Amino acid sequence: MASNQIYSQEFGQGIPIYFVHGNGLNSTSMIEFYESKKIEYGCHRRVYIDIPGMGDSSLKSTIKNSDDVLNELIKYVEKDSKGSPFKLCGYSYGAYLCQGIAWKLPQQVQSVFFTGPVVKAESNKRQTENHYNQILERVVPFENIDYFEDYLSMNVVINSVTWKNYQKMIVPALEKGISNFWLTLKDADYTLSFENDLLNKQSYLKGYLLVGEYDNIVGIKDQYKLANNKLLDYQVIHNSGHNLLIDQPNKVIQYFQKFIENRI
Repeated sequence: MASNQIYSQEFGQGIPIYFVHGNGLNSTSMIEFYESKKIEYGCHRRVYIDIPGMGDSSLKSTIKNSDDVLNELIKYVEKDSKGSPFKLCGYSYGAYLCQGIAWKLPQQVQSVFFTGPVVKAESNKRQTENHYNQILERVVPFENIDYFEDYLSMNVVINSVTWKNYQKMIVPALEKGISNFWLTLKDADYTLSFENDLLNKQSYLKGYLLVGEYDNIVGIKDQYKLANNKLLDYQVIHNSGHNLLIDQPNKVIQYFQKFIENRI
């Protein structure tokens, strides 16, 4: 479905959950995970959004920075939700944008589910972790060989299962590519203008924040500050990195089911 140049796919009926993927990816990366697992959704409508300039969402010429991207997403969510309550599920940069949505529409956001969220857009300001590979079996790639090094640099658990899931969730988006806008965006424009407020004043966020123990992309320490309130449950997922949905899917699903059931 396309609306205001935003492409999305949806499943089910009920309270909306808006899923926003990471930078360089598309909604496939989240659909392959959240729609293929044994999750009891109950009365929840799942809406998977492609960020402007990624996936099948087009990029308006007026979009110059992350603030503009966020505004497009807010327009979409406001139109789709019609003022009703909704939930947010975001990964990496998508979780960063979800923080922005929650900041702008606090009365509508029931709860959030963040995995490996960006909290500081500028990479040189992040407190990241050292990467680690837990090699459970020797994996010899016969397909998508060009992406195997990226898999090793992002995933902790190395075996045939995680490599297979990486190819299902990540490779299709990488092959599709993204707008040149994202490839040339400067740090200042990648940063939301109110980032400090998101980190220091968004103490009303309710839900779950999951981080990978060896996350070498966004880290786990800055995220703790975001979760430093009694409503946001902060969990370090052991033996996982930035791709924690691939490294430890069962752990992620365990907390996601609690999120669905409002168990916090």
